[in-house]
Amino acid sequence: AGDHVRTRGFRTRTGATGGALTVAAFGRRAVGVAARHADRMVANLVTPAAVKELKAQLAEAAAGVGRVSPPLAVWVVAAVDPDASARQQLARAIVPYLSARGYDDMFRRAGFGELVDAAQAGAPPPVLLAGIPDGLPEAVGLIGDTERVRARIDEFMAAGADELRPRGGP
Repeated sequence: AGDHVRTRGFRTRTGATGGALTVAAFGRRAVGVAARHADRMVANLVTPAAVKELKAQLAEAAAGVGRVSPPLAVWVVAAVDPDASARQQLARAIVPYLSARGYDDMFRRAGFGELVDAAQAGAPPPVLLAGIPDGLPEAVGLIGDTERVRARIDEFMAAGADELRPRGGP
């Protein structure tokens, strides 16, 4: 008998397998949940500056509940020497985030305020996609030649990422 779910006589065929809990978080309340309950927190499509902020928020929230801060994983878009088609695919992944709460401020701070304004004004996705400059996916990803990608990995790690994963990665 629990607060939200009740059962009588239910048994699983096998024992519980256990496993780690990863919480995707962006924003103080979600970070607080991750700090309290997660074995790992993940942030998706964020700039290194946002990683630094999230890492500090996570550490503060974890300390506030007497826990060691869980590791911070960052999902990024990635492409080495991308062609036009790959750049289009990278940009497409960002469109839904342009007007999302929290992401809008991050994109503004990264210099893409006009695009955020268009998204918040209701511009349709194809218009937003056409307006995404190459610099926007580069701001939240590992994009360029091998040397540039290595430098960006170092930048994300220096900002506080404990691990980097291609977006949607395991």
